[in-house]
Amino acid sequence: MKIRSMNLFFGIFLRISLVILPSCCRCQQIRRLSTLQTNSSVQYGFANMVAHVNHILDVTPIQVITSNITSNSNCIVHCINFDTCTSTNVVVQNALASAGHLECQLLGTDRFRNSTSFVEQIGSTHYAISHDCEWEETCINPNHKCIPHYDNETYECLCPFQTYDEHCMNELTENMAIHKPVLMAKTYGSNYGSHCTDGEFGPGSSFCTTGASKNEWIQIDLGSRKIITFLILHNRHTEDLNLLRRLSQTDINVFDSPGNNQRFCTHIGDTVTLVYFAQCTKPLLARYVKLSQLDIGSRRYMSLAEIMVY
Repeated sequence: MKIRSMNLFFGIFLRISLVILPSCCRCQQIRRLSTLQTNSSVQYGFANMVAHVNHILDVTPIQVITSNITSNSNCIVHCINFDTCTSTNVVVQNALASAGHLECQLLGTDRFRNSTSFVEQIGSTHYAISHDCEWEETCINPNHKCIPHYDNETYECLCPFQTYDEHCMNELTENMAIHKPVLMAKTYGSNYGSHCTDGEFGPGSSFCTTGASKNEWIQIDLGSRKIITFLILHNRHTEDLNLLRRLSQTDINVFDSPGNNQRFCTHIGDTVTLVYFAQCTKPLLARYVKLSQLDIGSRRYMSLAEIMVY
């Protein structure tokens, strides 16, 4: 299946003229047309669409338009201006093609809710509102079903079993970092990196500690690429607030190999807690997880009893 992402910006005038800027980086997923107060003759709408070339969603359309559909973008404009439209088929019909026209099918559903109706049709194109469900990393379990919610730009993963997390990716009982190798910028004494992934984090357990500088870091090698959704960080058991505060102002990033571009998971602000739940901004596929202190102008240690990755 060939997928091409398209960012489209439309300015629609009463004369039905169309302006398309193909690189609108701030487009919303979909925003219905609204009249500007300063000029009632001009309306604007935004759409971020994904094109599935040579495919259609073979369901009953909520409306079929053949008049003045001379390009795919004409059909997308109609979808934006139709309250219940979430996707559209642009179909080449022989009877219309001779006159330079296309058939525009406005659909009130999507391929995620009708996966068996998403079929190949050479020459036609299915357009859908861009959504996290379009990308394979959103719900990775092979038995998942990703359901988009367009009104608030969220989604849900319907999992085969209750033991999976909200993205259907990892069983919650599987800590992917357990007994995995750890590399640190520096090591303080005998508080080695392996203590961060030995599975022990209760009172009296060992812990890993870096040296003291302005940018210490701890890196875990998961052994292979994994879907990473969140981390549970266990501080060393202590009542010393200064020790508990060492986790503050830390970035968590992931990457596939040392030296590669790092991708942002989440940021830890000021915190004083024994256990910290760090949720990535989105699911990430990577091999390495790295916790990096931000430079706040003073030398600091990093010290943790356990780093758990899910």
